[in-house]
Amino acid sequence: MLRYTRRWWRGALLGAAVVGGLAARPAHAANIFVGNNHLGITVDSGTGRFTVIRGLGDPSTTADDGLAMIYPDPPSSARTTIYLASTTDPNGATTGIFGSGDGEVVQPPTITEGGRSIVETWAFPANDPGADPAMEGRSVLVTQKLTVVGSLARITYTLRNQGVAVLAGVRLAVDPATTSAEFPFNSTAHEDGSGPIIVPGQGTFTHETGFGLGGRPVPTQWQVRSTVNGDTVITKGQLQGLDATTPTRVTFAGEDRLISGGGIDAQGLAAKLPHWDHTPQPNQSLEDPHDLHGDGSVAVYWGPDALSANQTRTIVTYLGIGTEDQNVQNNNGDPVFTGSLSTPDPLPTTSGTPFGLQVCAENVSTQPLSDVQAVVSPLPNGLGFAAGSAQSIDFGPLDPFSPTGTSSFKCDPSSIQLVSTGTTGGVLPVTVKFIDPTRTGSDGQPLVLTTVTRNINLPLAATLTVGTDYQFVTFPYSFDDPSPGAVFQQLVDQGIQFTLRRYDPSAPPNDPNLVYPLVTEIKPGEGYWLRLTNIPTGTTQTFDLTGANPLTTSTPTNLKRGWNQVGSESTTGVLLSDVQVSGLVNNKSVTVDFPTAVQMGLVSGSVWRYDVANHRYVPIGLRDFLPAGQGFWVMALRNNVQLIWPSP
Repeated sequence: MLRYTRRWWRGALLGAAVVGGLAARPAHAANIFVGNNHLGITVDSGTGRFTVIRGLGDPSTTADDGLAMIYPDPPSSARTTIYLASTTDPNGATTGIFGSGDGEVVQPPTITEGGRSIVETWAFPANDPGADPAMEGRSVLVTQKLTVVGSLARITYTLRNQGVAVLAGVRLAVDPATTSAEFPFNSTAHEDGSGPIIVPGQGTFTHETGFGLGGRPVPTQWQVRSTVNGDTVITKGQLQGLDATTPTRVTFAGEDRLISGGGIDAQGLAAKLPHWDHTPQPNQSLEDPHDLHGDGSVAVYWGPDALSANQTRTIVTYLGIGTEDQNVQNNNGDPVFTGSLSTPDPLPTTSGTPFGLQVCAENVSTQPLSDVQAVVSPLPNGLGFAAGSAQSIDFGPLDPFSPTGTSSFKCDPSSIQLVSTGTTGGVLPVTVKFIDPTRTGSDGQPLVLTTVTRNINLPLAATLTVGTDYQFVTFPYSFDDPSPGAVFQQLVDQGIQFTLRRYDPSAPPNDPNLVYPLVTEIKPGEGYWLRLTNIPTGTTQTFDLTGANPLTTSTPTNLKRGWNQVGSESTTGVLLSDVQVSGLVNNKSVTVDFPTAVQMGLVSGSVWRYDVANHRYVPIGLRDFLPAGQGFWVMALRNNVQLIWPSP
């Protein structure tokens, strides 16, 4: 049942060598270390700066075993900047690098909590009030706590104001390792460029970009993906969810701009606070070499916000690996249990083919758990259990977290087998409750340790279930014969009659047969109203689409001014933000993503699908998924506009 049979490192003593999954650390590496099966955190005892390395890494692959997560150039590429300013004069702001001579180390890096955390405390500014009159009266104590929590590194900053009221902020900047030059954890070479940064729900970013402060929404997560030994290796930052503190803003830019203190302003001049400020340059590629201001890196900001005298503020964020979905149970702000779910990537492309739901549980507390069970909640329409599949897992007891033990962590890769039924495609949620049946919660039921939901993007089968109520459908296929009678041949053979119509925004409004004419040819990218007309009211009929072929390329969908019935050309869920829109703006042809097209006035941001079960329209947000096989309404605000779908 368990993929892991031992810990990948043994010993967490100061200056100890790492053995198991990794070779001994070189002399220049950080000399304070904590870790578990998934990953390890090292802290340079001289600077307080940290790096994160994989152990056995992502449970779903062996390709990332032992690889760096963030570029570990001594003393690592992770840099934490503390910002302080007067509450009355922000122009007098100053910054300091955590752990550096800008401040004073109060507590050096120290291993705590049975070997799962490293804590360091640093005072900023240094206790020398005569050194900078502008800083007189300012005194903030900053504690950095780094904790291994499953496949995540939990990073906590606690700011305690010991002086006058200030504006205080924190910025964490990291350079994700993305190529063979940066993966070895003893690497000293920057990569020659890097891959793009992916934001689930917002798209893929290849150039410098800013989020927050009235611009693009702050991401929930960012990812960097690399190919190693033919498999995908993923590093991610979890910015929202779990118990993470939502950032004020996020910036993607080159390593020298964010890590090395080379931040610039909107005019391209050196920023006043180069270790804090950087104005994203839209034409600067993240994929350029480091020497050309590329090597994509991430800076995450919290604040600056007012911090009164004697006030304390805590900020939590995460770095992690893989595509697992996790949740963490906390006790008084400290994690005590983590559960995670993952599925194969890619998923099976045909319905009825089983795939495993990998479920992992880890006790990260100092107390034992008598029994831990994982129970799958009722599955949504479109998903089922494969024959012989378990519907729950009994992990048994979990020992307290131990750096050298294995019995605090258990992982089952395949007991739960799921299948797509083909009736619904796109993004479907699977929820698992982790419970301790030996204890009772306030509701009288077994105590819930945590609940984890994973959204699975399943392919739609060339099968349709339709009833006597109109359904808003689309067909992401090409057909041998695209006439409706040929596509619905199984209905015709059974003598079942149907109506298939599509709205024409240019038709005269007083003739329903012209406004909603009958369809004579089914095309991908178009949406239709479909219902059956001679079966008992309230019943449905399931049938295969005859002559359906998967699309290999996308075809633009032409829009007329006004409302248009359209549909995605993918058999899986597609983000609305990934749909491109082309048209004329100021007599110039442009092709932009959907949110930008809304800002340019090409299309309306009001997008709707129809919920046939509840007989009502449901809005689709600009960052939402388009359900596979379902049509939706989009309004073109001018003529000669096209939707360009992501490749199937």
